[in-house]
Amino acid sequence: SGCIPICLAKYNNNASVTSLDVSKDALEIAIENAKNNEVEVEFVLQDILDENFKFQETFDVIISNPPYVKNNEKPEIRANVLDFEPHLALFVEDDDPLIFYRKIAEIAQNNLTKNGLVAVEINTYLGNETVELFTKFGFKDVSLHQDFFGKDRFVLARN
Repeated sequence: SGCIPICLAKYNNNASVTSLDVSKDALEIAIENAKNNEVEVEFVLQDILDENFKFQETFDVIISNPPYVKNNEKPEIRANVLDFEPHLALFVEDDDPLIFYRKIAEIAQNNLTKNGLVAVEINTYLGNETVELFTKFGFKDVSLHQDFFGKDRFVLARN
């Protein structure tokens, strides 16, 4: 839907916002939502796992809500999510559930400004592993945060 980049653009007038998605359909909806909210967001159709993918620009903040639900956790997902969210946006392989976070950490190492912030939504079962991953990549002030229900849900890190 583009809700994260659209909100960032709407409530941060001076921000230049770029948003990536692997789904053309999702980007079409996001573009329409940005128009409806009268904001400018650069939407890019891109798979960040593509080995040839690289950003040329730098960013002060990188925010991501990548796929993080392991396939073996499908039975735990409520029907209102499972039936309406694209599975491409939800699920990762059980044997490498942190694949997107490694790529985000690599991108951030190369494209985040000094003291820039990375904020990612995470799998509640993988909070400590995600913190450890960003720490191993050399980020500082890596912290784990809970959602309204007290479940591990976000990791913040600075380079």
